[in-house]
Amino acid sequence: MTESFLGDHTDYSGLDAPMFNAAAVSAVRGYCGWHIAPSMELSGKVGSAGGKIIRIPALNVTEVTKLVLADGTDLLGGAQWNAAGLIELAAPVEPCLSGIEYTVIAGFNPDDVPDLIAVALQVSRRAASAPAGTVRSQSVNGASVSYAFSGSGATSIQLMQDEREILDRYRIARLP
Repeated sequence: MTESFLGDHTDYSGLDAPMFNAAAVSAVRGYCGWHIAPSMELSGKVGSAGGKIIRIPALNVTEVTKLVLADGTDLLGGAQWNAAGLIELAAPVEPCLSGIEYTVIAGFNPDDVPDLIAVALQVSRRAASAPAGTVRSQSVNGASVSYAFSGSGATSIQLMQDEREILDRYRIARLP
């Protein structure tokens, strides 16, 4: 598990803030498709549709230190990349599934993403303040309320539409 971008934020008391913060960070990272912050070394494998362009599943890529085909061919020489995780290789490669191993430095400094931290804290506080127990909905004097629960009855971590809109700028674009 990677380091949390929330650090020591615990702006509410009497609750298990670290657990709710971890759940909120996990929900945010799951929605965005990568770790987002802090900037760190990431390694993995990606595929190629063939050609000279490959996509690393990260944003704010600041350095590429390894690009190697499964057969050991080094692709780093002459490669160019941008912060969006697109890499142009010096020579085209054949189509492959997970045939290119990479190591990059990517992610954001937590000080540079206050909107991301605000969303995660909001999600964490909402989860912490959800009612305990297995009441899924209740009605009193004509007013009713329903709570978000997972299939087990435990309070679930939900991202609201406005939160997803903020997170979209950190989300890895889906490729066909």
